[in-house]
Amino acid sequence: MAKKTIEELASGFHVWDPDIQANPYPALERLQSECPMARSEMFGGYWLLTKYADIREVLSDASLWSSSVPALPKPPMERSLNYIPVGVDPPEHTAYRRVLGPVFGPARVARLEPDFRARVRGYIEEIKTTPRPVDFLKVFAIPYPCFTILRTFGLPDEDFDLLFDFKVKLFDEQYSPDPEVAKHFADVTTPVITRYFVKQIERRRGPDAPDDALTGIVNAKFKGERDLTNDEIVSIATLILSAGLDTVTAELSFFMDYFAKNPDRWQEIIDHPDRIPGAVEELLRINSIVSLHRHATRDTEVNGRTFSAGDFVQLSLPASSFDADQFPDPHTVDFERTPNRHMAFGGGPHRCFGSNLARAELVIALEELSKAFSTVSYPEGYTAPRNFGLVMNILDQRLVFA
Repeated sequence: MAKKTIEELASGFHVWDPDIQANPYPALERLQSECPMARSEMFGGYWLLTKYADIREVLSDASLWSSSVPALPKPPMERSLNYIPVGVDPPEHTAYRRVLGPVFGPARVARLEPDFRARVRGYIEEIKTTPRPVDFLKVFAIPYPCFTILRTFGLPDEDFDLLFDFKVKLFDEQYSPDPEVAKHFADVTTPVITRYFVKQIERRRGPDAPDDALTGIVNAKFKGERDLTNDEIVSIATLILSAGLDTVTAELSFFMDYFAKNPDRWQEIIDHPDRIPGAVEELLRINSIVSLHRHATRDTEVNGRTFSAGDFVQLSLPASSFDADQFPDPHTVDFERTPNRHMAFGGGPHRCFGSNLARAELVIALEELSKAFSTVSYPEGYTAPRNFGLVMNILDQRLVFA
């Protein structure tokens, strides 16, 4: 097959293209090199931005670049769930962030860390008694972030399977390019999720409310003036559920994919546990897995390119992490890279408010796993299948721990 011209590659580009699911980086790097602001004609047309500086500029100005439509193709907006605060622009966005800041701040996360560490040690004991190779997604990468959300929100452990099912549908159905699947989510799944969280919200409006993050949100004042409505709280909760579970699961699996292929780096964090926080930052950089969307609120320019009001842009965080203009020698994985201003958590006013929680989860996971196992590898001949999409992930992961 003849190699596509850069115009052909750009015009047909989309994150669900089956030809790039296993490895999108050659296409992204070619676009970054030859056409860093590429025009795709998919889903009504949008611009794909791949350079770090251009993406940072768009993310930094929420008044000029709106996130009120957070994904393409557009899900049914009249019945969407998880858009607060991601899909809200300033000044309302600023007020929601003030509500959420204390709830997911370092102090609350620190109080939860002993529970997280104890649960990780429990998963490790399960790994030790599970026949090799271990299904790492099933045993560790999926249940661990789900547990942290349960603990953070104070939700019952027995609701694990239900919440995980919600998470899967929030991504696979709500943002599906198939309009019938997206409509099913809006008409059938949304009411089920709403009823569940409304029940939890009402429990926290009384005098015996538990001391957890959900109670903090329920009892917060929007702009210091009014209570949040049930619809607002459900929207916030489902955003946290979908983003907090899917992204941490994906990052954990990509981290272990790297270590399985680079045993010397696993030995490095065993020998130098003080390097684990830096390893987390560098592995987040090379595994910046999310593609974001914005649209222009008025005519503007970015790095000499003119955009008209209403134009959509897709911001490729995976591409931004390998931009040599920002990261010298970007393909070298340096656990002591300084500075390391990656955008794995986005940037600007909409930067992920759950980054403290995610970092704590990842650091604890590497600390405990590296203390428990001297090696991690893949079975001979095994390749973990990957998926690109709006959030890159590993679909299956069989690991051998020893």
